[in-house]
Amino acid sequence: MIKFKDLLKKITVISVLTILVGGFLSPALSLIFSSYSVKAATGTPTTLLPNSNVDTGNHEFTRTDMDVAGNWTSFGRGGASPSWSAGALNIINDKASQAGGAIFNYGVDFSQSLILTGAFKVDLDWAYDYAAGDSLGFVLSKINAQNIVGGQTGGGLGVAGLPESIFAGRDFYYNSDYNDPDVGRGVDGILLPNVSNMIAIRETSSGGTLLPAPSSASASVNGANWQAGSILNWRNVYTDYVQLKWNPTSGVGANGRVSGRLTMTYGSGADASGNITGQTGQIFDDCELNQMLSIGVVGSTGGHWSKMSYLTSSGYLKSTKATQPIRVNYINSVTGQVIQSAPYTTIKANVGDKIGVVSPTSSAIASDDYDYRAPDLSSSGYTFSGVSTGSTVNTTSTSQVGTVLVSNNDSYTSTGLITPVNNTINVYYQPSTVSASFISVYLGGTPGTTAISTSTGTGIVYATPSLTPTSPGKAPTLTAIPSILGSIGTSVSAPTLNIPDGYSVYGVVGPDDKSYLISTYGSVTATLNAALNANPLTLATDVVPSGCTNQFTIIFQPKNHYVDFKYAYDSNTPGIGNEPGLAPPSLPTTVVTQQGVTGQPLVDPGLSYTPIGAGYQVRSILVAYPDGNYSVSGGQITISHVFDKWPYMSYVYKNQELNVADADLHFTYQVGAMPQSGTVNFKYAVGTPGTDHSGNPVLDAQGNPEAVTSDAQGTLGLASALPEALTLSGKTGGVLDFDPRPSIPEGYAIDTITGPDGTIYTSDDTSNDSILHSALENNPYFKDVSQSTNSFTITLKALPSKAMIQMKLSEGDIPEGITIPEEQSFQLSQGLVGSPISNSDISNAIATLTTGGGVLDTTSALYNNWYVTDLVGPHDDTIDTTGIQNNATAVTKLTDLIAHTPYILSSDSKNIYTINMSYSGTLSLEVPETISFGSHEISGESVDSRGALSSDVSVYDERSAPSSWSMTVQQTAALTAYNTTTGLIIPSLNLDGALHFIDNLGTDTVLTGTSAPTVYNQTVGENSLVNVLNANSTTGAGLYLNVNPRQQVSTWQGSAITFKGAVTWTILDAP
Repeated sequence: MIKFKDLLKKITVISVLTILVGGFLSPALSLIFSSYSVKAATGTPTTLLPNSNVDTGNHEFTRTDMDVAGNWTSFGRGGASPSWSAGALNIINDKASQAGGAIFNYGVDFSQSLILTGAFKVDLDWAYDYAAGDSLGFVLSKINAQNIVGGQTGGGLGVAGLPESIFAGRDFYYNSDYNDPDVGRGVDGILLPNVSNMIAIRETSSGGTLLPAPSSASASVNGANWQAGSILNWRNVYTDYVQLKWNPTSGVGANGRVSGRLTMTYGSGADASGNITGQTGQIFDDCELNQMLSIGVVGSTGGHWSKMSYLTSSGYLKSTKATQPIRVNYINSVTGQVIQSAPYTTIKANVGDKIGVVSPTSSAIASDDYDYRAPDLSSSGYTFSGVSTGSTVNTTSTSQVGTVLVSNNDSYTSTGLITPVNNTINVYYQPSTVSASFISVYLGGTPGTTAISTSTGTGIVYATPSLTPTSPGKAPTLTAIPSILGSIGTSVSAPTLNIPDGYSVYGVVGPDDKSYLISTYGSVTATLNAALNANPLTLATDVVPSGCTNQFTIIFQPKNHYVDFKYAYDSNTPGIGNEPGLAPPSLPTTVVTQQGVTGQPLVDPGLSYTPIGAGYQVRSILVAYPDGNYSVSGGQITISHVFDKWPYMSYVYKNQELNVADADLHFTYQVGAMPQSGTVNFKYAVGTPGTDHSGNPVLDAQGNPEAVTSDAQGTLGLASALPEALTLSGKTGGVLDFDPRPSIPEGYAIDTITGPDGTIYTSDDTSNDSILHSALENNPYFKDVSQSTNSFTITLKALPSKAMIQMKLSEGDIPEGITIPEEQSFQLSQGLVGSPISNSDISNAIATLTTGGGVLDTTSALYNNWYVTDLVGPHDDTIDTTGIQNNATAVTKLTDLIAHTPYILSSDSKNIYTINMSYSGTLSLEVPETISFGSHEISGESVDSRGALSSDVSVYDERSAPSSWSMTVQQTAALTAYNTTTGLIIPSLNLDGALHFIDNLGTDTVLTGTSAPTVYNQTVGENSLVNVLNANSTTGAGLYLNVNPRQQVSTWQGSAITFKGAVTWTILDAP
């Protein structure tokens, strides 16, 4: 009953074996036994040689290799613990859902034939015959197969998920999901319909999928050596002897695979040659296998289980071992790259062997199969520094040994150091430090250089700058390039080049005496790097093709440039741009171009300096370059003057030096108009007053005009000096313009203009505008003086004019109430400017001013108190008449005034003779007609009497400019007796000394014929009435009479006697 329950528990969950490369196991499987070698490396290892191949040998299996447990690596999962005992590998120990097995540590070369024989034992519950589990048999697979599927369960026979692998053995359980053939199914009865006694050869695709098996590759085969169980021994046991035989039918293809037939034979035994005896079944599969495969055995259980084992004592193997190349790289520890002169050594080794490389002085490692010493590269400048294994570069390693277990079908890295991923041993060397030097030269033929040597390998000629170059021209001195330190075997970084303007890098010649040209590599950096990378640093003692170890020659070449020469008008040429004038003729349009290279001497293009003929010439030569312009001008400039400063192509002159530049030069012959000149001459028309019979002004010894006084000399009169000739200057085609009007003397106008064209231009317009316009309009531009004239002759004529008399009355300081007569003027004379004023005109003018009684008559009542003060002529000549109180007399001085300027002047406004008149006014005095001292009888006593005035003594100042004044009184007739009866004067009777004047201060002054006391002082001038003595006053200042008794007696003549006398009142206009 229990067995029946167990049968019902049968499930299809099957474990799958995962095969790994190089003896490594899947993380999902536990390592049971570590592998060990049947050989050992001993003694002093062989020293490897770079650039060589080494073969370990021992590439054929022996029949007993399969019997050695140490040549296998066991694994198990799901609790399986395969173990070795008595020549057998116990794979499964009666447990469900387990998987186990072992991988033979060495690969097989399937390009050769193979015979693999072994025995598989099944020990299971007596109730079953074939419900032993899932699978038991051989596995063939790539070691380190890609896309490993770890831990897969199900009916995958241990190979599902492994690409391009083979299972060959018993498939105990039908799984349709895995394309199992429907063979032998139901062998354990209807209750276990999927249990099978099938043997099969199954392949997987490149993706690891189990492929359908061809009919020849599966069969129903009962177990051999059957031992049926019983109630006492309830185990069924059978042992199958299985042989796999491979016969290749093709060589190794490009894909690394081999075609052939794989035959599997089951039987009850095997002979010493691995042949099956008591055959129970045989199948085959024509297939394509990878050349290098590993061999394994696998057993797995699911819901059914049993004891499964592989009997190694029955094993037989006849085949060629799989080999793989071991790459021993010799790496520069500075660059991490292989040393170019000693890149690597390849060791041909068997898959599964341990290969070691030790330092150049170390001994072999006992645990390795084969050991080798790293080469001593000290003579090449490298010192051993360490070893590492695998494709990862570890330049810091100091390990003295490195061992790899040779992996099958090892892939190569795709980046970095291209080497096998696992089958690699890297040996590191510390490189010596040396320096790379650089020399700069020019390519032979460069202008301004002389050849110094030739590269043997390339034929390139080297040249350097020279003061006496073999290649004419100029080249700048090249700047030294500093050396750069680096490690041998490495390429130094590209130096910084100081490339002169106008030059470029042609290329580099390395120590290998090969050229690296920029035309090949495209840029300076790429060219330098190509040369440097192709010539890693070496020891200074190494011999190189160029003869100069670690020396790089940098070659410069001049750039292609050109210069061109053309004509253009300069900006100051009349008619060009905004410059007014006559448009010049067209210039030649041909541009002369010289092609060349930097530093090449320039050549005179032979252009004409007068490209369009007279009146124009090359005035300057302009050199245009990228950052400025340079111009040479003055005089008859030639290109040789320019070449003194600009002698070479792509060289420019700036900052007082000749400098190389990376530029094309443009020479422009700047054509300009030549300077032109002309004159404007003046002359008078015939008949002009003051000129001779030819119209020339008459001049004195000093060259000043003098009057023509007779008809024999010419035209009477005085001419103004002729204007100085005007100088005209300009350029060919320039606007010819001038204005003579400021030079023409006043009173004259242009009569005619004779232009350069010979035409005489006339006009009635005395403003001169129209005639000048006509002359300039028809002669608008300067012409070449070598072909014509640019001169004009202007004939002047005298204009009609008048001389005038003007009466001018001063309006200043006129007392109120005084009427100022209107100013008057009249014509004195008329005629052409410079003609004389006649005497009759003068006489008529004087008569007008002194007769007629009209407004022009200065003697008429209209001009009472107005006096002629002076006469002023046109040139401000003045005759003062202030001392002449008679206007009639004063105006006769006009004759003298006109004698100063006897000619009609330039214009009416200047021909004026002025009579200036001023108003004088009066300082008037009113005095009494009589002063009475009364009648007195002779009494014998003194008589004192104050004179009674018949009216006031007063002064009225009516002057135009009042000022201070004073008054005096003087006895001008003594008091003398007068007989009123007879009317006779009695001279002998007088009162001398009796008349006195007493002033306001009481000062008493006797009046005599000589004394004149001051009556009054007016200190401030003003237009007002001043009452000096009041007639009604009886005291104070006045005239007094004092007659003593004696005078009375002596003078008595009777009663009819009266005394009369006289006094004079005088006003002085200054105190």
